[in-house]
Amino acid sequence: MAERNPPREAQPSIAVIDSLQQRRRDFDDALSACFAGKHGALVNHVIVLADYLWELQCESDAMPLGAALLFDRRCQWLTNNAFVTALLIGRWCRRRHWHPRPAKSLICAALTQDIGLGQLAQQGYTEKTLSPHNQQRWLQHPNQSLKFLHRLGVRNRLWLQTVAEHQELLDGGGYPQRKSTTALSEA
Repeated sequence: MAERNPPREAQPSIAVIDSLQQRRRDFDDALSACFAGKHGALVNHVIVLADYLWELQCESDAMPLGAALLFDRRCQWLTNNAFVTALLIGRWCRRRHWHPRPAKSLICAALTQDIGLGQLAQQGYTEKTLSPHNQQRWLQHPNQSLKFLHRLGVRNRLWLQTVAEHQELLDGGGYPQRKSTTALSEA
């Protein structure tokens, strides 16, 4: 009689998903506090979260990643967008065998790239629902995010450069500086 393969150990996917969702809500609280003028620990919170998201990419189980890509209705749009982007960037870097230091810088950038949207994002606006004045504010959010991160003490060049250029397009059609391929950083 042929021997059957023993059953595989169950992956702790549910625990990982619960942890991811709690960290997303904690990040949402930290962003809300920051927008309310309590900037204290946001940068440290982002760095710790980036470390966690990077380590999570070591897991071969894609279920936590897939579940985390779903938006949490209890969190603001800015948090959900940042969290999903950070997860995808971490996965992309891990699959390309990036060194942890630049990979974590990109994850930090993903988590904070839209922080300059602040009140607009908290109020639930999207680019398509804005007044002309607020559309200009939206188009300047990469610069505002950069200034905000400088005020918070971020000095990591890759993190800051990625935030500054995250809306630029290779053909020069992005914003706010309309940089083309030759002017963009490698990240």
